[in-house]
Amino acid sequence: MIEIPNGTKSISSWAFGNSNILIVKLPVTVTSVQDYAFAGSKISKLVYYNKSITFGEGVFRDSYLNKFKFHEGITSIPRYFFCFSKLQSIKLPDSVITIGYGAFAGTPMTEIILPPLMTSISPGAFYQANITTINLSNKIRYIEYDAFKLSKIKSISLPSSLTSIGAEAFYKSKPESINLTAKVSIGYKAWGYTPMKSYEIPYGRTTIYSAELSYMTLNLLILPSTIQYVDSSAFSYATIPNVTIPYGPSTIEYSTFGYANISRIILPNSIKSINIQSFSHCYVDYVYIPDSVERIIKNAFEYCYFRNVSIPEGIEIINDETFQWSFLETISLPSTLKEIGEKAFYSTPLKTIHLPDNLSVIKYQAFANTSLVEIEFPLSLKRLGEEIFASCNITNITIPSSFESMGRGFQYCNCENINISKNSIYSIIDYEFYGTLIKELIIPEGVAQIHYRAFYGSIIEKITFPRSLYLIGSYAFENSPCTSVIFPNIGYLGDFCFALSQIKYVELSPSVYTIGKCCFYNTSVEKLILPTTSESLKIQEFAFGYLHFTNFTIPMNTIYIGYEAFRGSFIENLIIPGSIKQFSNWSFTDCYIKQCTIGIGISDIEEYCFAMSDIKNIEIPPTLINISQFAFMSSSIEEFTIPNNCHVSNNAFEDCFNLEK
Repeated sequence: MIEIPNGTKSISSWAFGNSNILIVKLPVTVTSVQDYAFAGSKISKLVYYNKSITFGEGVFRDSYLNKFKFHEGITSIPRYFFCFSKLQSIKLPDSVITIGYGAFAGTPMTEIILPPLMTSISPGAFYQANITTINLSNKIRYIEYDAFKLSKIKSISLPSSLTSIGAEAFYKSKPESINLTAKVSIGYKAWGYTPMKSYEIPYGRTTIYSAELSYMTLNLLILPSTIQYVDSSAFSYATIPNVTIPYGPSTIEYSTFGYANISRIILPNSIKSINIQSFSHCYVDYVYIPDSVERIIKNAFEYCYFRNVSIPEGIEIINDETFQWSFLETISLPSTLKEIGEKAFYSTPLKTIHLPDNLSVIKYQAFANTSLVEIEFPLSLKRLGEEIFASCNITNITIPSSFESMGRGFQYCNCENINISKNSIYSIIDYEFYGTLIKELIIPEGVAQIHYRAFYGSIIEKITFPRSLYLIGSYAFENSPCTSVIFPNIGYLGDFCFALSQIKYVELSPSVYTIGKCCFYNTSVEKLILPTTSESLKIQEFAFGYLHFTNFTIPMNTIYIGYEAFRGSFIENLIIPGSIKQFSNWSFTDCYIKQCTIGIGISDIEEYCFAMSDIKNIEIPPTLINISQFAFMSSSIEEFTIPNNCHVSNNAFEDCFNLEK
């Protein structure tokens, strides 16, 4: 025993903290014991005589103290006072009005009598305590958050004076039943993981509070007809056989049934809105959605376990991700539906669906990764979102005449055949067929444009083009396995049009007016059929670079040959029409040309035009009046006849060592 000397006025904070003392005797002169004075010590008994003594917080926290007696007149027990001590019994004076936060948390005592003047149970007061039974007086109005959390409380009678139970107040505690009145508000997860098997919300209550039933496992739930509002997460993580919400609430809030395990859920005809994630991850077999529902917000039924559902008439939009990752196999859609949002049915086992006649919009990946094997589009539908059928096993698709654009809707789709109705879509946009399994495609009349990389990443081997088509965009056939194309009325071939493709045969019509830069550059073209004449054709830079032709006749009315347009090509017989208004520099540089004929009308050969080319013979027109410098530099030309009045610039034939005359 330690006896504190007479005259000592205070025991300071942590004075005997974590010590081995067993008994301490305080003189009457001690007026205060400060915070954590005996915390963590082995003290078993404290003797004091001053009835006016005051105590700080956590005085006996984690100590060995197993019993204690407060002096009469004390009104408050400081927070953490006996927290996780060995306290087994205590008698509280009637003067006590408040018990501080966590004052008896973690103690082994099994029962306690609360003083009659107390009006509330403070937060965490009996957290993780071994208390099994407690009587609450009719003055108790509040049970604060965590008050009995993780405790062993089994029997508790709630007084009529009680108005609120705080968040997690009884979380993971042991009550098997509870008596509630209509005026008591319930905090977040107040009853979570308790062993209660039945729960009745009293008549007169208008609200099911947020997470009120969370983590409860019930055989019976009774809801009064007075309920007007169901708060967010009200049933989250609950396990209940059936839930029927009474008429009154107008909204199912965020995560109301999130992660719940409920076989049947019946919503009342008062519901107008089903909010975001309201049923997310719900283990539910059946949900009744009443006709009163006007809108279903995004993610509402994501990851749900029901296999079929009926959407009531009046709904116009199924929002983004509404049913994504759910177990939905069949769905009945209303005739009023106008829009299906992004990923609305993403990764569901949806097998069949009937799209209503008013539907006009289907957005990105709406049906991606579903089990759909067939689909029929209504005439009201104008366009598709990207990848709406990605990873689906739909083999045949028909595009109706109402379509304005396919919108990359079939990217990554396992579709093998697409039938596009005549005079439907105007253009095929970029990456339209990326990742599809289509090997043959008929593009109908009405399609006028094929855009950037339209066939990139596809395995289409055969394509039939319409007369209405006049424009092919840049890189349209990049990496395409298509080997043969016939364009009956094409006007414009974009830059790099056939870059890195496997094209072998190309047939162009007289309507062609532009062959874009690098259009056929370094491709494997074996046969290129050009029209005899064209409409002011322009051949852009590198258009035919590094190709191999036996005969190549540039069409009549061609007016422009771009920079290095034929660089590095092998052409045995080249005919250049007199309609050319401009040769760009380096047009035929580094070429192999066995025979070249330049048509009457051409007046200039630009700088480096045939430089470093392996040209053998060339026929020069009498209209030629200028040969620019370095025009034939380092070429293999052996013979050249300069027309009368033709100006030959300095160095025009520099390093032409085979030129004899």
